[in-house]
Amino acid sequence: MRYDEAQRYHPRLHRPLAGLYLRARLGMYDAFLDHCQPTRASRVLDVGPLVADDEPRQANVLEQYYPYPTQLTLLGVQDGTPLLRRYPGVNYVQYQPPFFPFPNHTFDIAYANAVLEHVGNHAARVMFLREMRRVSRCVFVTTPNRWYPLELHTLLPLLSRQDLLFLSLGVAGHWRVVPYRFGGLVSNWLLLGET
Repeated sequence: MRYDEAQRYHPRLHRPLAGLYLRARLGMYDAFLDHCQPTRASRVLDVGPLVADDEPRQANVLEQYYPYPTQLTLLGVQDGTPLLRRYPGVNYVQYQPPFFPFPNHTFDIAYANAVLEHVGNHAARVMFLREMRRVSRCVFVTTPNRWYPLELHTLLPLLSRQDLLFLSLGVAGHWRVVPYRFGGLVSNWLLLGET
């Protein structure tokens, strides 16, 4: 269930917990900065940003806080016009999966926050990670921890979708799976890849 869909089903739950959700996302953004160490010259690909006219403030944290918007390219399957209006300076590319429409190592960093669990089956997820690796030198992927008591997409208990522990096995290169802790528990897994 996408965040915007979940919000329609549980609006009373989302409003009071939105601050928690934003804090968790900002913590993962800090982990991204620590791991990938982007500079003013770093070309960053954000795969799968939320495209919505009424975007919640806790969505698209990279676009909101990254200090070099002209270095951001957003890649998605939907029309990105709302994102181009909301985030001046960014570039948006619409594509048809599974292959990213970029040459090898076009970007310094490929970033996907809470996208992988929406990609499809295991083979589609492995292909997604291969494409992230192919087009960049540093990869940063997050996905919810299946066993965290509160799923951060829907803000409902025990509904997380998957782990990352097995996915990197089908993708070449050096990968680390790092737990991200929120509220003292592992809320998300960070999959960090480098060439």
